[in-house]
Amino acid sequence: YSLVTDYGAEKQLKCLQDGTPFDVYQIALGDGSLPILVLTDENGNDVTFEKLDVVVLDGRSFLILAEVKDDESDEIDVVILEIKEEDGEEVYDTVVDEELSKKVYSQFLKQQGIDEEEE
Repeated sequence: YSLVTDYGAEKQLKCLQDGTPFDVYQIALGDGSLPILVLTDENGNDVTFEKLDVVVLDGRSFLILAEVKDDESDEIDVVILEIKEEDGEEVYDTVVDEELSKKVYSQFLKQQGIDEEEE
């Protein structure tokens, strides 16, 4: 995915760099919704995501996103992207390592206060 639009990332990154805790809901947009990202997929299509959280694991930072869908399904598919810096710019890299994805997702559930058994 490549970034098209992002809300709140600078504030989250500053907190991460400073080592200060933050609540994704405090960084949310003024209307109470979560920050929105519009990313372009490998086929050139724009896909809209809600930013759920940022997970820091072993010194690496990961975005946890959920695709915004038109249906009212209770099921949420999350996407995990690693936050990297290239040429002084923030880029998001898809996590393809299944073990790393599981560890990041597990940490995300902990941060949300969700027991993996409940999920």
